Amino acid sequence: MGPRLPAYRQGHSGYHKPLVRQGGRWIAVVAAMALVPAGACARAGGRWEGPRRVAIVEPGRQGSEVQSISVALGPTGEAAAAWVSFADDFGIAAVRGRPDGSWTEPEPLGRGQHPRVAIDSDGRALLVWESAEREDAGALVFSQSSSTSGWSPRRRVPGVGLRAGESDMATDAQGHVLLLAHANVPARSPTLWAQPFTGDTGWGPPEPLPTEGTVAEFPALALNEVGQAVAIWIDDRPGAVVSVLRLLGSRRTVAGAWTAAQEVARPGKAFSFAPPGLAVNGNAIVAWSDQTSSGAGRFLAVRRSPPDGTWRVPEILKEAGFRVEGLRMGFDGQVLIWLFADGGLWSAVYVPGPGWRPIEWMGESLPPAYDGAMAPNGAAHLVWDGLAGPHGVWARRFERSTGWSVAEALDREHPQDSCPGRSVRRDVGRPHVAARADGGAVALWSETECGVAAVWANRFLSE
Repeated sequence: MGPRLPAYRQGHSGYHKPLVRQGGRWIAVVAAMALVPAGACARAGGRWEGPRRVAIVEPGRQGSEVQSISVALGPTGEAAAAWVSFADDFGIAAVRGRPDGSWTEPEPLGRGQHPRVAIDSDGRALLVWESAEREDAGALVFSQSSSTSGWSPRRRVPGVGLRAGESDMATDAQGHVLLLAHANVPARSPTLWAQPFTGDTGWGPPEPLPTEGTVAEFPALALNEVGQAVAIWIDDRPGAVVSVLRLLGSRRTVAGAWTAAQEVARPGKAFSFAPPGLAVNGNAIVAWSDQTSSGAGRFLAVRRSPPDGTWRVPEILKEAGFRVEGLRMGFDGQVLIWLFADGGLWSAVYVPGPGWRPIEWMGESLPPAYDGAMAPNGAAHLVWDGLAGPHGVWARRFERSTGWSVAEALDREHPQDSCPGRSVRRDVGRPHVAARADGGAVALWSETECGVAAVWANRFLSE
């Protein structure tokens, strides 16, 4: 069977990996980087503090040594972050950020990949990743940290033996966590399980999802502050005479029970979807893009699910060349969707009451070099890697009263001749952003300049 169903799916680090299904496998597609025009500084509603180096990762080497950065920001300004260092044989390193903007020294936690970090209102952090150590290779493991202690030694996630690979982790504004992953025994039915975590009680019992024993691929998850959740996944039935792919969805009640799976979308030849969004009142939303029935273009669609768990008729927002890359939903139902088209980043914003704003151009970029965050107060942040002139990391902020700010550079100015005689001058890694309740935010990215790899951060201070 030839290439089928191009899909753009959120990666474990918060980025979106272009995938193509070919011969029963999903294969990553790599594209070239585009440039972004320089922008003016934005100061509406607050300011970016300025770049601060978090850690030097591997001096004396060229190339991108840091990948899969994950960052979380608590309500008091405490932060937690982790990344993978390729120079350290896929070593996982984790740090804590203090309210004053300083960072602890990175702590090595063993070899692995796909780190995901969360932090609660008391400053307690949880880090989950896929272990690459011999004794637990392929298993999901975790470490914990508080504002006064370092990171604990890794331990396996308990329960049914969740395995790494296709998994997702969602966090609410208080730092409660829900982990979604496959069982460690491939033949086990159901194949998908969810497992809650809180800093007070630790890991809760695993919860089976109604996957009907089929192959549930690319699961994605959202969690709200009252314990409700929504999960979506691609349902594939291998061995069928006619293979029919479906995007299925299930809702989690406050009691931890999952509803029967319902069809959300029927993927076409250019299907792309983002993780779902879930408001505190139980309203959920899913966004996707696909090829039109005529095959001449693409369309952008959303589908909503009210608290009763039904799915409403899909809404076509735009018939254009946009590809969905990510989605965030705020406390009261505000929605941020970021899109890729024409060599750059675009945004679609829904505000309760006024409705959908016109789709707006953000800046030149190329997937998957961007990320978004939504604060409970409705402030939204987009960050991206533009590599334009002396700057490479850019941000824009959305507020309901003022709309989008102009683009602001987050990284240091880098002269074109900063590394004379070097064939590789500078490599800026994909930025990540997290927001807190008052609209404050923190962005992290990696840089390799003149052979020195480092992780950098910049904080947005709300006013």
